[in-house]
Amino acid sequence: MDKLKVCVIGSTGLVGKEFCRRLSVHPYFEIAGLYASEKRNDITYQDLAGNDSLPDVGVEKTDVDSILSGKYDLIFSAVSEKTASSIELELSEKGQKVFTNASGNRMRQNVPILVPEINSEHMILTGKKSGFIVANGNCSTIGLALSIAPLMELGVKKIDVTTMQAVSGAGYPGTPALDVISSVYPHIPGEEEKISSETKKIFGTVHKDTVEPSDISINPICTRIPVRDGHTEAVFAEMHENVEENDVKNAFRNFRNGKISGKELPSLPHSSVVFHDSPERPHANLDLNAGKSFLTSGMPVSVGHVRINGNRISFISLIHNIVRGAAGSSILNAEFLHREGFL
Repeated sequence: MDKLKVCVIGSTGLVGKEFCRRLSVHPYFEIAGLYASEKRNDITYQDLAGNDSLPDVGVEKTDVDSILSGKYDLIFSAVSEKTASSIELELSEKGQKVFTNASGNRMRQNVPILVPEINSEHMILTGKKSGFIVANGNCSTIGLALSIAPLMELGVKKIDVTTMQAVSGAGYPGTPALDVISSVYPHIPGEEEKISSETKKIFGTVHKDTVEPSDISINPICTRIPVRDGHTEAVFAEMHENVEENDVKNAFRNFRNGKISGKELPSLPHSSVVFHDSPERPHANLDLNAGKSFLTSGMPVSVGHVRINGNRISFISLIHNIVRGAAGSSILNAEFLHREGFL
């Protein structure tokens, strides 16, 4: 089939570069335009994707009229939160299909925070309109949501989570090296609120043109640690009733791809949740790039060190924040809507 013509806005940042790398070999999409906060004559698609054989597409300054003139089939956005709120909304109102990693429009009523394995039905919020925004969650939110999704049928009442987030999650140049080496930042402004509200929306129920949030209690503490890539989370789940160890571990083992199990999508791994029956895993050096192909590498969330005490479950989860927590999720969302006839 002919590939869809796409562009990436915010293309020169860490997430933008990951979009370029993955889209450079994608069977559905091909990059025809690159945009950033300013025109960059010194940077090309080849530079961003690390592949000299790619077309010599340059980086243009982000401008709505310029993007519209490109007549792209869809837009991938890795712009800043402040910029996203305005430009993504304007583009969608002018008929563009925007798949965003940015947080600026996630909590709008008609914008789904899509994690297809969990809430594939939320795609109906787009209404097959000519223009729409589909968001993926905060990088830690996606890791938390996927790791607790297998437990939902066992009756989750409350989630407490402490995130240990990599420095790449702050973007580039991010946290100064001398500030983060041998230190732990005990608070990341805005992160705790995002994780709580976004997780409730992801597990919520669609009513007409909005999402009624889940009533699950989410209580995060977010920290920054001196690790380059990979957000680790210590998760504590309180269930409505006592649970058995085998039931919990089997829930993780059998989740596979949740609501889209059986779908064949380029960025969908064999199992979106990889369970490790070991207190030593997941480990960033071993599990960060789980996945059997280039497009699925880094897409699973890994879970391990599971302990059960009555109605309480604790475990460790790991997500690649730049891949599954960012560019990879946006691309998977676009693949899913494409297969479902929304593009």
